[in-house]
Amino acid sequence: MRVTFPRMGTSWVAFKTLIETLGAEVVLPEPANRQLIKFGVKHSPEFVCFPFKPTLGELKSALDKGAETIIMAIDCGPCRFGFYASVQERILRDVGYKDFRLVPLDQADLLDFQWVKTLFKVAPKNDLFLYSKFVKAVILFLKKAKYLEDIHTAEGIFRAYERNQGDTTHIVESLLHKLDETNSMSELRNFKKVIKQDFSNLDINKSRNPLKVGIAGEIYVC
Repeated sequence: MRVTFPRMGTSWVAFKTLIETLGAEVVLPEPANRQLIKFGVKHSPEFVCFPFKPTLGELKSALDKGAETIIMAIDCGPCRFGFYASVQERILRDVGYKDFRLVPLDQADLLDFQWVKTLFKVAPKNDLFLYSKFVKAVILFLKKAKYLEDIHTAEGIFRAYERNQGDTTHIVESLLHKLDETNSMSELRNFKKVIKQDFSNLDINKSRNPLKVGIAGEIYVC
């Protein structure tokens, strides 16, 4: 089974591991770009929030690459993202993408574990080791999600002090690649040290007194 989902910032790193560990193949959409946003703007409702448009374009790009199943979070959440699924599915079918299924991932109450049934839908059937794989997949997902938060927390601090503009971006991109490639429990236990080591190599100007800015908005703004 070839599975895709919106990138939603860098959260794809953790979710990709979750799906791959269950035994499915992940088809990553292209990162949001002008062409994908243009497609989203053209086919989206006029007054829908901006992230709807690039995520629609991302799903289109993944279907073009051979994705068969789309996983989308639904219901309540921090924003209207939970309401995208049904509308985006209809739009994609209306523009000619017929041969895919959309699997809704209910985020209403994680404690009732209904999401477990959803994830089992993308796992190979008759897998004798499915439950052990599921436990491993969830642990890897949670660890990577925490490290993503650590990376972006450090990024927000160090970027203001970098001497050479762009150095922080290079470090973050390198760490995201390393985190994506790290899929063993033992290596992940030490990944916090990797984050600290990489940022410690950044050439910074400690004498600066930068402004502290808070940004509120959609994920594609933040």
